[in-house]
Amino acid sequence: MKKSLIALAVAGAFAAPSAMAVEFTPTLYQSLAFSIDSNEVGGVEPDNGTNDQSIRSGGGSTIGFRFTDDLGNGMTAEAFIHFTTNIAAGHSADVVHRNGYVGLTGNFGAVKMGTNEHVYEVGQIIDGWGADWAGGSSVGFWTGSPTRMGISNWNFTRQDAGSIWWTSPSWGGFVLDAVYVSGFGNANGPDNGTAGDANGMQLAAKWSNSAFMVSGAWADYSDYNAGGGAFTGQTGGSQDATGLRLTFVWTAGWGNLGASTNIMESEDKLVANSKNEVTTYSFTGTFNLASGRIIANYVMAGDQDFGGAKINNSGGSGFDIGYQHDLSASSYVFVRYEANEGDENYNNGGATTGGSKVESDALMLGLKVSY
Repeated sequence: MKKSLIALAVAGAFAAPSAMAVEFTPTLYQSLAFSIDSNEVGGVEPDNGTNDQSIRSGGGSTIGFRFTDDLGNGMTAEAFIHFTTNIAAGHSADVVHRNGYVGLTGNFGAVKMGTNEHVYEVGQIIDGWGADWAGGSSVGFWTGSPTRMGISNWNFTRQDAGSIWWTSPSWGGFVLDAVYVSGFGNANGPDNGTAGDANGMQLAAKWSNSAFMVSGAWADYSDYNAGGGAFTGQTGGSQDATGLRLTFVWTAGWGNLGASTNIMESEDKLVANSKNEVTTYSFTGTFNLASGRIIANYVMAGDQDFGGAKINNSGGSGFDIGYQHDLSASSYVFVRYEANEGDENYNNGGATTGGSKVESDALMLGLKVSY
């Protein structure tokens, strides 16, 4: 009798009413590579950076869970939570929350709120690798997403907490985005560079068809620290930063070509003559083969302005080239080589002398599995 009751209870638990049914979609991938890395600082190879061999995790391999609920009348409720996992050597316990949000989608488009990487950043991920391996360079920028400013260290590649955003429906291929970031920490502080009211905004527009994609985005942030996080009294004051991005992609049967530029500036509120200005350019090409593709990327940062003056030898450049060989619709093996170089004053605090040129490169053999 007890066994029968237990069986009925278990069956009832799985036979939920249809009104409670939601669609559950897990999205997972792991991307790992055996990597041989080297770097030089001022022409010298540090002992711990010479032919360093390691297992690298591309982009922080991810696991995500999406729940959707059909509300009727063309509306859908959605909840999403996303984690990065680092299963490379020495990081077996690293599982970190990345993005998470709830939202509603309908004929008005989509309105969501939570933590997210927004359109200024993700709208220029056209490198053919999904920005995997981004940040692996010791130079401080990389071919996947050239959004970092060297002198101020401001970065438009970011997960923004406390965000609310709207994406329009597609009007003949034309889509608009608007983002407001409410900030975090010191929310009621004075706007004086010491404990300001951190906030941000992004606006973007994109037009695309089967052959072309053109997009532009503008971002503005106020009262964050130099690295783009919450300002909590670090040396110097809080930062204001703005960025303008333009991106173009042409797609054909043989593959695609793309280009993107970022015009960025940031300024410390408590330090006179601290405005940092930099423009970056990136170019990408994907060339289809019978069972895979060749991908090549190039990025450059021009000499930066700081305090109204041009700082010589403060730029940098990088490239990568690789081949992805498809094993199935969801998996591929790859070989990839990247090299990055930062001039001696790239992140030298605005000084014109005393810096060290930084170079890094890496050869990777790896596997990406999506499931």
